[in-house]
Amino acid sequence: MPIWTSSIASFRRMSRCARGGVACAAVVGMVFVAGCSRTPEPEVERTPRSSIDADPSLTFQDVNLEQIDRSGQKRWSILAERVTYSRNRKTAVASGLGGKLFDDGEHVYDLKASEGVLSQNGERIVLTGEIEVLDIEDGTVFSADEVEWLPEEDRMLFEGNVSAVHEDGNLTAKSGELLEADRVLELEGDIAIETKDPRIRLTAEKGNWQMDEELVVAEGTAIVERYEGEGEAAKVVDRAAAETASLDLGVQLITLDGNAELLFGQPPVSISSDLLLWDLPGELLSSDVPLTIVNRANQVALSGARGQFDIGEEVLELTGGVQALADGDNSRLTADNLTWFVATETFNAIGNVFYRQLDPQFTLRGPQAEGKLEAETFVVTGGNVVTEIVPDGPLGF
Repeated sequence: MPIWTSSIASFRRMSRCARGGVACAAVVGMVFVAGCSRTPEPEVERTPRSSIDADPSLTFQDVNLEQIDRSGQKRWSILAERVTYSRNRKTAVASGLGGKLFDDGEHVYDLKASEGVLSQNGERIVLTGEIEVLDIEDGTVFSADEVEWLPEEDRMLFEGNVSAVHEDGNLTAKSGELLEADRVLELEGDIAIETKDPRIRLTAEKGNWQMDEELVVAEGTAIVERYEGEGEAAKVVDRAAAETASLDLGVQLITLDGNAELLFGQPPVSISSDLLLWDLPGELLSSDVPLTIVNRANQVALSGARGQFDIGEEVLELTGGVQALADGDNSRLTADNLTWFVATETFNAIGNVFYRQLDPQFTLRGPQAEGKLEAETFVVTGGNVVTEIVPDGPLGF
C-alpha cells in the first residue's frame, strides 16, 4: 500500500481553533496515523474538485507532500503553499504547488501549478491553473488547462490549450495523452506543430509526437507550410497537403502520404502523388509511385511512374511511362525517361519517344528527343526517325 506523508511547517484550523494547542496537536497526529495506515484503500474516484468533501478543519500552510509506492520508491515530492484534506483523508486539495515526479524512483518530471488534487493512494494527481511540466529527459515543457498524471497506468493526460515547447520547435492541440513507457504524445483537435530551422508549420485534426524517434505524425487532411523570413515578415513560400504527413525532426524529412500535393512558390511548380518524400536540407522531392507535375506558369503537365525533383537546380527527372502535355493537349510527348529543365522549359527524352501535335497535325517517333514542348520546337535523333504529317482530318490515334 502506498504511504502518504506530510511535513507541515505551520497549520491553521478553520474551526475549533479556540480549543488550543492540544487539540491542534491531536489533529496533526490524526493526519499522520491515517496517512501511514497499511489498510488497503479503494481506488480514488475520478471526481472534480468541486465534489470533494473537503474538511476545512484540516487546512495547513507550507506543506511538503511525499508519496511512496508499493516497492518503497518515491513517487512524488511536492511543496504546497496551502493544503486542505478531505474528511476521509484520501484526497488533498493543494494550491501553489511545485515539486518533482518519479518513475521507479527516478526523477522524470518537474512541475508547478496554481492548484492540484492529490490522491492518498498515489494513483492520481490533477493540476489546474498556470501549469508547467518539465520532461527531465529532453527538456520539453508541457502545459494545458488541466493535466492529470496516472503513474500506475504510465499516462499523463492534457486537456484544453495543450502546449509542448521543445528546443526544435513547439506544438499545440486541444487535448493530448502522453504514453510514458513509449514516450509517445497522442494529440487531438486543431493540432499545430512548428519547427525552428527550417521553419515549418504542420496542422491537422489529430496525430502524435514520437519523442525518442523525433518524429511527428499528423492525420486527417494534414497541411504543411514552409516559411521564409523572420517575425511579421515571414511568409509561406511552399505549401503541401495530404491525408497523412510525418516530419522527421532528426533528418528534416517530410513524408506526404495519400492524395499528396505540394505547391512550390518558386519555381511555380505543383507536384501530386499518393506518396511524396520531401528532403528539406537536400532540397529534393521524390516518389517511387506515379506522380504528376504541372508548371503553373504555362500549364505544361508531365507524369511518370516515378521521379524526383531537384528543387534548387529546378530539374525534374521522370522514369517509366512518361507523358508530357502542353497547350491544352495540342502537343503530347511520351517516352520511357524524361529530364525537364524548369528554368529554360526544355527537355531531354530517351526511349520510345513519340510526339503528336494537333495543329498543324503531325507525329514523330524516335529513340531520343530534345526541345521545348510549350513552343512545340524539338529535335528527334538516333536510329530510325519516323515523321507522319496529316494535312486534313483527324489524326486517327
